[in-house]
Amino acid sequence: LLRPRYWFSAHMHVKFSALVSHTSEKSEKPSKSEVTETRFLALDKCLPNRDYLQVLDIETDREAEGSFELEYDEAWLAILIATNEYLKAGSSFVDPTNDELEQALAKVQAMFEQKFYSI
Repeated sequence: LLRPRYWFSAHMHVKFSALVSHTSEKSEKPSKSEVTETRFLALDKCLPNRDYLQVLDIETDREAEGSFELEYDEAWLAILIATNEYLKAGSSFVDPTNDELEQALAKVQAMFEQKFYSI
């Protein structure tokens, strides 16, 4: 079950935040490492006079310092790579072929295997 401490989203056409509480199926008190709530933040589109940027201070455990890692969604990165050449200012619709998405996914998977050192 996906229960991250923080969840960020962007380009949502609106800015909003939410605090989502997670219920435990156990009757006992949750452990210190168990996530009991998710702080969600969605930011607006990147346009003039819109709330598209926010700076956050995220509390960490002093003991865990230096052990953080970023996680990427391979499928989403593949979609971004496959449609990058079509991105431009203005309105347009892009519908990449399955072959283009599969090629982009293979490229992203290769990047994950190299842990992004070659980017």
